[in-house]
Amino acid sequence: MLDLNDTDVRALVSATISQFIAPVTEITTIDALPIDEGVSGLPIHRVAVSYTTDGSSAYAQLVVKQCSEIERRVLDRLQEQPRHVPYAMSSVVGQQGGGLVCMQDLGERQRPDSLSPIDPGLQRREAAALADIHIANLRAPDLGWLPPADQTYYQWAIEQQFFRWAWNKAKANRAFVDRFAPHLDAVEDTAVHVIDEMVALSADPRWTTLVHTDINPSNVLILGDEPFIIDWDTARHGPLFLDLPHHLSTREQAEDYRLAAGHRGLTIDPDEFSTHYRAAARYTGIRYIWWTLEAWHDDATMDVWVEHYLRMITL
Repeated sequence: MLDLNDTDVRALVSATISQFIAPVTEITTIDALPIDEGVSGLPIHRVAVSYTTDGSSAYAQLVVKQCSEIERRVLDRLQEQPRHVPYAMSSVVGQQGGGLVCMQDLGERQRPDSLSPIDPGLQRREAAALADIHIANLRAPDLGWLPPADQTYYQWAIEQQFFRWAWNKAKANRAFVDRFAPHLDAVEDTAVHVIDEMVALSADPRWTTLVHTDINPSNVLILGDEPFIIDWDTARHGPLFLDLPHHLSTREQAEDYRLAAGHRGLTIDPDEFSTHYRAAARYTGIRYIWWTLEAWHDDATMDVWVEHYLRMITL
């Protein structure tokens, strides 16, 4: 539990307000507010801060989060680049290890999920935000501290963490087998070959950059009309295509990203883009279908989500 009276916490909050909002004379009070804790498991707190500045009383609402070293270092890095992340200040800048980060409170308005309508302008802005981050870090020589998206990573994601156990459980359900029989062999084949596809894509240095690897609605918050990408705990050093298919889940939607990248100086041939996008889409379908398989056992109306990921897997 965060001690809001802790000297270091108050100093971090004060420094964050001074850096990004207004000079702080003195912190008066820090009070806890409700917040959705998310799924990362790391402690997160929304705080209401009363303070004085230039002799006047003022108020700010911030988030204080315990971050892993990877997330902290990504946030530190992106403060100096086209941001598209909340403004943030770390308690251990320039040091190794995790630590507290005090950051902008973006609220809790999430980007619509992949099956819900989305404003075309918001979709373009999200694609442009990803392109900004990817291109600012493209082939950067100083990303050795990020774990790579390599064969070990893809093998872990598919065979251990996400896909295999859920798929085997689904195949043991006769109703599921009967419903999706025409697709079972294709999914099995993709699960075997997509690892090699992604390893080959990851080995191409033209596309290697800072990637989030878990773009989903809870990790894209909307403030005003602008998307902000949060929760960088799973960031990797890998191919930019890895971040595209979950939200830009058709080739037509992904064109927003290709055009945004071109406007920022990264020209990608449309046919080559399609080839790499489809490989990443097959991986993304395998990577994310697990939760729909789990839900389907109790709710057959989840057909629409299973079919969504099956379309990605069979691209």
